[in-house]
Amino acid sequence: MMATAEKSTGKKVFTNKERTKAGKRNLSDVSNPNTSSDEFSILMSELEDIKRKTVTKTDMKSIVSSIVNDMLNDAKKVMEKQFDDFKKQQDEVRGDLIERIDRLHLENETLKETISAKSKQIREMEVNVKEALKIAKRAESKSNFNEQYSRKSNIKIFGLEEKERENTNEVVRSMMKDVAKIDVSESEIVACHRIPGGKNGLPRPIILKVKNSDVKAKIMRKRSEVKSKGHGIRLADDVTRANSILIQKLNDNHHIEQGYYYNGSVFGRMKSGQKMKFDIHDDIDKKMSKSARGRSGYETSDSEAE
Repeated sequence: MMATAEKSTGKKVFTNKERTKAGKRNLSDVSNPNTSSDEFSILMSELEDIKRKTVTKTDMKSIVSSIVNDMLNDAKKVMEKQFDDFKKQQDEVRGDLIERIDRLHLENETLKETISAKSKQIREMEVNVKEALKIAKRAESKSNFNEQYSRKSNIKIFGLEEKERENTNEVVRSMMKDVAKIDVSESEIVACHRIPGGKNGLPRPIILKVKNSDVKAKIMRKRSEVKSKGHGIRLADDVTRANSILIQKLNDNHHIEQGYYYNGSVFGRMKSGQKMKFDIHDDIDKKMSKSARGRSGYETSDSEAE
């Protein structure tokens, strides 16, 4: 390498050893012009070499600029990667949300259809139940009417003394003759027997079934007379349980003076003196309100109107 440097400059290049050796000059060397020239050349060569190896300001700017650019590029790449990762993550989240929303929307639509179908079924069922309730009420009213009709010739006798091995036919006939002052023949009596119902030591009631309505009317005309005798005996129509409850409701209503049974039906006498026929399923106040407005006849029940 020293030979190469010597060829390129045309001057001899000294090694460090030679320079050291050259530095130890004697007085005769200093006074030698050739020796000074060689040293100067060596010095200049070394300066050139140092200059060549020294980083200039421009080079420094270039290096710094390059480093900064590399750092910026690296930072940009990192940021771009982070942004891409973030965007990818957001896209995944967004896609998942959209999928969930679509699924919820589908479920919501399905639920709406189900609710609509169920609502329709409920409406239909309500109509059917309402109609069935009307039919049931009519059937119950009809059944009550038929049961009451089957009792049209019956008379209930309360308070008649009960004896062992009694003949109820003879007991009733004797009471009619002694208390009511009427004769009831054996042929006019279809059936006569006691029924459960005696309370607080009272005798059990008697059901008397007579031949026809004429015989019943003959006996019932003596009802007030029998009651007024003071023997504790009382005559009454054989009313169904449903009609008994209806009569009680009428008597409890403050707009009605009296509820009573007559000829197979239940009536209410208003405090105004008017009378109105009622069915076991009638709304009493509603029926009276309609009657007051002239929308319903006195002889038509709500159940019959339905």
